[in-house]
Amino acid sequence: MLRNYFRSALRTLWKNKVFSLINIAGLSLGMASIATLAVLVNQYVSTDDFFANKERMYYLKTFTPDGQSYRQTTFPLLYEIERTCPEVAAVTHWQGYDAPWLTFGEKEIQEQTYYVDTAFLEVLSFPMKEGNAATALDKEYSVVISERVRQQLFGEEPAAGKFISVNDTLQVSVTGVIAIPPNSSLKGDVFFPMEFLKGQVQGFDEMANWYNTFAESYLLLHPDADIEQLNAKINGLVQRFYHEGHRDAEVRVAPFSDLKTESGDLVQKIIIGAGASAGFILLIMVINLINLNMATALGRSREVAVRRIIGSGKGTIALQFCLENALLMVASLAIAFGVFKGILLPWTSEIVGGQLGELYFREGQALRVSLLMLLVACFVVLIAAGLPAMRLTSLKVTEAVKGLRARGNYSLRNVFITLQFALGIVFLCIAVVLNRQIHYMKAAAPGFNKENLAVVDLDLAFRNREQAAGRLNGVLADLRANPYVEGFSTSQVIPTRYDQNYNQFMEPGGNKEVHLRQVTVDAGFVSAFQIPIVEGRNFNDELEATEGNKVIINETAVKEFGWSEPIGKTLVEGSNTRNTLTVIGVMKDFHYNNLKDPVEPLLHWYGGKQGLNYNRYLSIRVGGGHSAEVLAGLEHAFAGIPSRKAFSFQHMSDLVDKQYSLVEGILRITSYVAVLAILIACMGILGLVVLVARHRTREIGIRKVLGATVASVVALLARDFVKLVLIAVLIATPLAWYLMQKWLEDFAYHVDIHWWMFALAGLLAVLIALLTVSFQSIKAALVNPVNSLRSE
Repeated sequence: MLRNYFRSALRTLWKNKVFSLINIAGLSLGMASIATLAVLVNQYVSTDDFFANKERMYYLKTFTPDGQSYRQTTFPLLYEIERTCPEVAAVTHWQGYDAPWLTFGEKEIQEQTYYVDTAFLEVLSFPMKEGNAATALDKEYSVVISERVRQQLFGEEPAAGKFISVNDTLQVSVTGVIAIPPNSSLKGDVFFPMEFLKGQVQGFDEMANWYNTFAESYLLLHPDADIEQLNAKINGLVQRFYHEGHRDAEVRVAPFSDLKTESGDLVQKIIIGAGASAGFILLIMVINLINLNMATALGRSREVAVRRIIGSGKGTIALQFCLENALLMVASLAIAFGVFKGILLPWTSEIVGGQLGELYFREGQALRVSLLMLLVACFVVLIAAGLPAMRLTSLKVTEAVKGLRARGNYSLRNVFITLQFALGIVFLCIAVVLNRQIHYMKAAAPGFNKENLAVVDLDLAFRNREQAAGRLNGVLADLRANPYVEGFSTSQVIPTRYDQNYNQFMEPGGNKEVHLRQVTVDAGFVSAFQIPIVEGRNFNDELEATEGNKVIINETAVKEFGWSEPIGKTLVEGSNTRNTLTVIGVMKDFHYNNLKDPVEPLLHWYGGKQGLNYNRYLSIRVGGGHSAEVLAGLEHAFAGIPSRKAFSFQHMSDLVDKQYSLVEGILRITSYVAVLAILIACMGILGLVVLVARHRTREIGIRKVLGATVASVVALLARDFVKLVLIAVLIATPLAWYLMQKWLEDFAYHVDIHWWMFALAGLLAVLIALLTVSFQSIKAALVNPVNSLRSE
């Protein structure tokens, strides 16, 4: 019996080839998209699930009186907590400082490096592949590496027990290899003991005091730990040991599960949007399949009546419809898996991988997503097949066997079509507004001149830094003599890459502290980037001996202090009240980060004359279209300085644009979902127009005999569908406006939403729908009326 059902289902699908192909195309694209979005959401939701005792893991977080919060604390606080708080089972720092070069034989690499305490693998239980987690970091000259680094240095050979060279000076033993899963919120490749950092960095102990807040700390608590009591004890330590200028801050433990939210609102909005998009695509898919099934079912009333006469029950008929849709779904899933695995997953991973890690489809992730897709497939089949089956089995057999068709529920069909297009238009509107916002941010004046400015990387891991510094001085002398070079600067930061380095500053004897971002630059920085000085002067290399206590601030800092005449004002740094700083200049506010965030109060220190020092960037402004020539000369000059990294540069305009790569990725995903939603909706309309034209063949023939033109027949078939699309525009516009208004609130600088943005999206949807309907309508209108009148 089941074999007969399969044969009947295959015959029916083959008989309705157009509808079958439309359904398979829509289902394939829809299921592939849902699978991709499901992987994205699942990776975020399952972040850090691999950690043992995750519910007992916490991290330290600082809260300031002005409402700010960050994950850094003073370095010695964690050790004092470990010593005095019995609620704590184990602690570790996760301290970034530098990234030394590791050498084994002929292989030499530099990867993300952290310095941790001996209980690192007890607190953060990354899967251990080699070594003993309890003792891996007990010795100063030991190192734990990731599986990726093991493959880079040792191939498939075991790494434990082997020695590697650090910066060509020290030998350390590999004591462990750990796996860093893609869904880990903490990612690193090389882990040295904290004692190694203290032993190699002179002056680290002085920097790791009770004033500087740069340490990232993690704790494993006992199961019965009282969090409120622990927080009270921690803040008692803050009041006892912190520098008096920072005792107004509050330090609390935060659940480790909150760590993934530290990536910011944008990532969370991506996940919410991905989940909503998957729901929308599923809804559109189901609506489309229901519409086509209901439409084709209207012509199957006699078939269903005959089945019922020969003894088939309602359940058997429903099973037949489910089987037909199940075959469609199986074919669609096979195609969808190829599209998902080969196209959509790598594409989406490229867009969001920097924020969420590389998207992967294996192990538990693959099982969960596969089960979800099977559930979705079953849901779609049951809903899309069940409604037409119920409709047909409700028709009286005596009427159906005479050839009377079941009346179509056109109201329900129209609602479904309208809803489909409304959802698609919402995404089109979002894509239009996002595109305008990205264009606005890229085109906005950043407050400095980003054109004709190249940034050369100075962090090349020179073999001999002193020798490199000398040779670089010669290169800089050549730049000064070059008539095409309008200015240059060597600096630790550049716009788009300002460090998160803040401090409290106040006037001597004053009581108002201002939280300033502070960076070190040279005298050429302002001129190279052409940042206007609105008051006072720039740094002067000829006054190098006395410029050390001079600073330049931005306009926002002046407003924060409430000064009307800032030049000559003095400041003291929170940790060093004996060193008085003098404001010598005020620079115009410029966007040293992207336009999503507001301009913060900023302070520039004088870093000395141009040279290598600890600088990471050489920024060069070249005029007269000679940029390629100057950069080629630089590349030749740098080739003579032995280093581990090759010469490289980027144009400042490209760096500014790259700040918005994630938002551009969101735009690409949104545009894809919009096109997919409209495409699936159009597939449904195309199928319905084919069916309507088939049912009205004789009517069309009679109209043409009576003088109807092709245009009037096309209008007859198309007008009802176009009306539904126009209604969808009216429904979608306020919803899209609300969503984008909320989205743009996260941007400190954003475009205004105008009516034409929604009109453009609506017009696109109407044109696409009109083209879809017109294609089949024209085909039907061109049929010879003689053939139409012969149609039964």
